[in-house]
Amino acid sequence: MQSLAVGTHIPDLTFILDLPVDLAFQRVSERRQRQASTGSVDPFEARGRQFHEDLRVGFCTIAEREPQRCVVIDATPDRDTIAGEVWIEMVSRLPEVAG
Repeated sequence: MQSLAVGTHIPDLTFILDLPVDLAFQRVSERRQRQASTGSVDPFEARGRQFHEDLRVGFCTIAEREPQRCVVIDATPDRDTIAGEVWIEMVSRLPEVAG
């Protein structure tokens, strides 16, 4: 799975936004309602529950194996909270980003 996304290149830092599948589906549904969907469905989002459960387990496994590179962020709060957590982790691991 990882090789499909990054090939032979391994990023120095990877953020994994962890979200229970039920909540992810709920957010997708709410977003579609807000956007008055034109009928087009993201093929990735259209995949079944088991696919997304397996994907979540896979990413968590990678994070457990590579804690020096992977940061798991709880994606259940609002966007601003998540963005703040990402920023804090990024600056602590890559201080040159803060400038």
